[in-house]
Amino acid sequence: MVQGSLIRARLDWVVGYGSRDEIIEFFETLPPEVRRQVSLMRPRSWYDPAMLTEIDRTISKLFGTAWR
Repeated sequence: MVQGSLIRARLDWVVGYGSRDEIIEFFETLPPEVRRQVSLMRPRSWYDPAMLTEIDRTISKLFGTAWR
């Protein structure tokens, strides 16, 4: 399990780095279930690592080497 604060850090990076259109594309690209979980996420709660993996894959796909 991964803590919500780790997932939140990924989302904060997207918001801080991406343009408005990139941020919208990022959230639209996430699978519906991940998007739903993100909208309800609490930083101190624990989540399935698959959610973090999907977010990382989406970031890598959209932002490429800027992410790493």
